[in-house]
Amino acid sequence: MKKVKQFYEEYPYPLLPIEKKSDLTGKMHANVMRNILETAKLDTPKLRDKHILDAGCGTGEKALYFALHGAKVKAFDFSSASIERAKANAKKFKLKIDFECADFEEWNEEKKFDHVFCLGVLHHTEKPREYFSKLCRRVKKGGTITIGLYNFWGRMQHRIHRKIIQFLSGESSRKKMDYVSEKIYKREFSSLHETAFVADKYANPHESYHTLEQTARWLEEEGFEAIGVYPKTKGSKLFTQLKWLFKKNGFYIASGRKKRARQGRESY
Repeated sequence: MKKVKQFYEEYPYPLLPIEKKSDLTGKMHANVMRNILETAKLDTPKLRDKHILDAGCGTGEKALYFALHGAKVKAFDFSSASIERAKANAKKFKLKIDFECADFEEWNEEKKFDHVFCLGVLHHTEKPREYFSKLCRRVKKGGTITIGLYNFWGRMQHRIHRKIIQFLSGESSRKKMDYVSEKIYKREFSSLHETAFVADKYANPHESYHTLEQTARWLEEEGFEAIGVYPKTKGSKLFTQLKWLFKKNGFYIASGRKKRARQGRESY
């Protein structure tokens, strides 16, 4: 995934404008984090003293959030530009977070964690199933794993849009960004965060697409029970995802809990 790594060195993500702690705990970011945590049956008080892994942490905003609420956080990402930004923010807020610059292939961790998060990462790798399994092995019994993936159905219209942009602009991320700026936004991007957001949306060189059914199967195969998903689902998973197609909801979050002996199962 050399091209993806080069992409994130040029466009670290998400690069949120974090100047003070309230930028992490304020309404917008707190709402996003609450939705993520709820899929794993967690809230902020339950983070205290828990060992958390943020796999593919990017510029570290989620890791910072976990640490602010008392968690003991380990985080890694293959982008040195992203890790540098994450470390700078941790130092600014005097938060102790163990950041590591590593990709999934070279990352080797023996420790097990109470909660593992990998959000918006696996679908930019060549081996999402293999790396998911690698993360699952680092979860304690009774612990949780939470992943965020692009949805096969919900991302459909955007996938077509990306193909058209690639056809009209060329393969390089820089040419795609120039095209999006000129033809779609019709202006210069207003901030580093907006640039990072647009780049990740339109110019990332690799994406894969997944379904709720596939995610549930992955969890079961790894010895986890599915415990939550966002956006929340009702009834048929297929019908839910077809609705996502028309709502253009291309990203979903799913959590599972590592089974204990004779533990009952839940489904989402």
